[in-house]
Parts: sequence; C-alpha cells; structure tokens
Amino acid sequence: MRRSGLAGYEPLTQATLLALAQRAPAGSAVYDVGAHIGLYAALIDAVYGRSPRAPRVIAFEPTPETAGICSGIRRHNGLGFELVESAGSLLVLGSSLTVMSGYRFVLRAAKLGIPVAIATLGPTRGDAKADVRVDAPLGVVLPALAARLAA
Repeated sequence: MRRSGLAGYEPLTQATLLALAQRAPAGSAVYDVGAHIGLYAALIDAVYGRSPRAPRVIAFEPTPETAGICSGIRRHNGLGFELVESAGSLLVLGSSLTVMSGYRFVLRAAKLGIPVAIATLGPTRGDAKADVRVDAPLGVVLPALAARLAA
C-alpha cells in the first residue's frame, strides 16, 4: 500500500463502490460494516458527501482502537459520515462466522454483555456465545420477523 498509495489498495473494490454510490437513488444509505479505519466510508463521503444526492454513510467498527483511528480520519478530514462504535444488541444473519472478521463482533459483544442473536441455517462458530439462536433459512426467518415487528 505504501508504494502505490491509497489508489493501489483494492482498486477494483474502490471503483465498484464509487460507481454504486454514484448511481444510488436519493435517500440511499451505505453501510460500512466492520469498517476498520473507515477507508470506504471516508472515500464515499469525500467524493459524494456534499452532493444533494449523496448517500448517507454509516460506518460500524466495534474494535475501540480502530474505531478511534476511524474517528480521527473523519475529524481530521472534515468528513460527515456517521460512526457507530457500539450497539445495544448484535444480530447476525446468514453467516457461519467462520472467518474472524465476522466472529470478532460476536466475541466483543459477548465480552461486553451485549445480547447476541444468530439466525442462519446450520451451526456457526458463534453459537456458544449466542443468547438467541435460530436455525432456519433467512427466507423463512426474515418475513416472520418483519411481520412480528410490524404487528
């Protein structure tokens, strides 16, 4: 990354993300989940943040150290994206949590006493940490959840 700068870091991902943000309908939102230092949130906000059609940008980063760096990048560059560092609960949908990038959210939530709910088909790496576990396809779970929330 040092040799080629920011433009050399995942250039196809950056180009795709910017193209999607450019074509997003007015009132859209971009969620950067597991934002780390907020590269993608900062990129979208820097390019489109002052446009009347700019999408709302929300970065989620639960690791305090990297959330602090993300917050500093936002502040030092005068960016307006939102940063969520914690939440009252964690809902995991459709993931086996096999890779650490997703599983770390579950570990941190459990450590902080934040309730964890997991809905997916089959076992997950986070099952032992879950307060609620639903073993079913999301095509069944999500419509039922939406109906209960709307009632």
